[in-house]
Amino acid sequence: MICPNCGAESSDSYGVSYFCTKCGARLASGTTLPYNNSELVPVNSFAPANTYTNTPNLIIQYNSAHPRVLLVVRIVSTGDKRVYYPGDTATYTLRPGPQAIILKIGKKNYRRDVVITPGTPVTIKASWSGGVSHIDVFKPTTASFIPPAY
Repeated sequence: MICPNCGAESSDSYGVSYFCTKCGARLASGTTLPYNNSELVPVNSFAPANTYTNTPNLIIQYNSAHPRVLLVVRIVSTGDKRVYYPGDTATYTLRPGPQAIILKIGKKNYRRDVVITPGTPVTIKASWSGGVSHIDVFKPTTASFIPPAY
C-alpha cells in the first residue's frame, strides 16, 4: 500500500497493513481495524515528533515461567526489534499516533495496535506460563493525563 501521509510503500509480513511502517499513519479504511478502534486518531492531529521531549512513552515488560521461552518485540513503524528474557523490561520513545507492535512469544505472533499520546505512556505486560501466552495493554486513565507544555 502507498501511504497517503508520507508516500512510502508499506508492507507487513505479519498480515494486512493497517499503519504505515515509516510514519505510522493509518492505511486501512472503514472500521476493519482489529484492536480498539475507539482509540484511533489521525497521525496529523499531533504536532511533529520533535516538539515533544524524549520521555519514554511505551514500556514493555516480560515474565515467563520457563527460562527458554523468549519474547521478541518488533515496532512496525521503526523496524526496531528486541529479544526479551524472562524478567526483562524496556522503554521506547515513539512518535505520537497509532503504532503497531508485533510480539512473538515462543512460536506464536501477536499484534497489538496502540495509540501513543503525549504524556500518557502505554505499558504492555507479556507473560508465558504452562504453554499459555498472556498480553495486557495498559493506558493511564484520562484523569491522570497532563498535556505537555509547548
